[in-house]
Amino acid sequence: MVAWATDTPCPNPDPNTDATDYTVTVTAEDDTPGELTYAGSVTGCTGAINAAVSTINCPNAAPYGGGVTVTDPQGNDDAVTFNIGVCSDDSITY
Repeated sequence: MVAWATDTPCPNPDPNTDATDYTVTVTAEDDTPGELTYAGSVTGCTGAINAAVSTINCPNAAPYGGGVTVTDPQGNDDAVTFNIGVCSDDSITY
């Protein structure tokens, strides 16, 4: 599962000046987080999704598409794409 949540409330975002920090959490059912590698990003946002828990920063202008690939020690991987809406908390299961 990939879940994202805003770090601070943003009731009336100004797309011209505001940006929001998101905590992105990636979980996998078959291995422990320390055994996995993570590679992902969200277009238009700063920061990489490179751990089980990562922080990114996105302008409050539009939904942003992203993706992450999780690889286990045996080289098996799983990938998911998702969209982060303005000031939204959500998740997707893969």
